[in-house]
Amino acid sequence: MATVRARLEQFHESEFLVLENNSCYRFAPSNPQTSDAVRELAENYRDRRVRVIEAIYSPKTDVLRNFSDAFKLKTKE
Repeated sequence: MATVRARLEQFHESEFLVLENNSCYRFAPSNPQTSDAVRELAENYRDRRVRVIEAIYSPKTDVLRNFSDAFKLKTKE
């Protein structure tokens, strides 16, 4: 429970949540861009759950390295 409380406090400090009556947190980001991004994420998660989860957990790739690797010539063995 302490871990959850600490995480909620972090979200509150970053102005992602507001604390009401010293006991209840509510989603209320301090800027509209954050609110829009969360709403878009929720819609995508609802419609494309597997793709969102894959994007979160897939290994990070180096886009520039992948591009340059496409031009490597393979040698015959």
